[in-house]
Amino acid sequence: MRTVAEIKNEMTTAFMADNDIKAKYDPTNTWTPTTQFSDVFASSSIESILFYIVAVICYGMEYLFGVHLTEVAAYETRMRVGTKEWWRQLCLSFQLGYSLVFNPSTNTFEYSTIDDTAKIITYVDIREYANGLMILVAKSDSNGNPEKLDISDPTERDAFDTYIKKVKIAGVPLIWNSYDPDQVRITLTVKYDPLVLDSSGQLIGTTTKPVDIAVADFLGNIPFGSGILNKTKLIDAIQAAEGVVDVYPDVTAWLEVSTTYIPAYTPVSTQNVTAYGGSFALNTLTVAYSANV
Repeated sequence: MRTVAEIKNEMTTAFMADNDIKAKYDPTNTWTPTTQFSDVFASSSIESILFYIVAVICYGMEYLFGVHLTEVAAYETRMRVGTKEWWRQLCLSFQLGYSLVFNPSTNTFEYSTIDDTAKIITYVDIREYANGLMILVAKSDSNGNPEKLDISDPTERDAFDTYIKKVKIAGVPLIWNSYDPDQVRITLTVKYDPLVLDSSGQLIGTTTKPVDIAVADFLGNIPFGSGILNKTKLIDAIQAAEGVVDVYPDVTAWLEVSTTYIPAYTPVSTQNVTAYGGSFALNTLTVAYSANV
């Protein structure tokens, strides 16, 4: 979107190039092809002020139309039945403790009352397979991290299962589940700047450990479901931490993952790993710190 200055500049450029305008403002023909609007008119002149007012109005209109276009595109995406975003919104709309009613005008099951406090699903991933859809859902724990639907009490799972069966598209095979985050073990050697960090990896004079923070932030910023843990990007994130001079793994099994499907910690032999349960959580970070002296 154009800025106010850009809009005003386009108008003043056209103004200066107009022969009729030039004849009235420059009867002695002193303007050259390189003469700018600001060379002739001060910012306090009536001409400059009028152009600025019009530019502000144009900017406001363009901004409002831009916002409207973005909102319409978002609504259109959600309204397209069967898209991933449509399925995602369907899952996010689930309300624990509320019954569905059939709306004959839309031929769909809906909630008669919308209660945002009852919407417990905050993480959704839609995965497509040859024989249908796989949906991963999760709640948020007290820290805002993904948490599986309760297993000890089947209330949440039974309610969501009934809900999704009623609101889904007929004839579309789907399965859904909710898992714990995949647990991650990391073992690395870090060369550190002894002017910045101490031998335990803490910023000198504090209890802050930049490497720990970098790893936690990296795992936490991987998108739910579709996000991929990439070894190189993980190393890069640690390399960028304050006080880190170099970082490298000492063993081939420096990155291990435990999932609901395979509980035993298994070394990641490939460059990338997609979370089976939809997200990652750090279980153990083992760092051997070596001063760069």
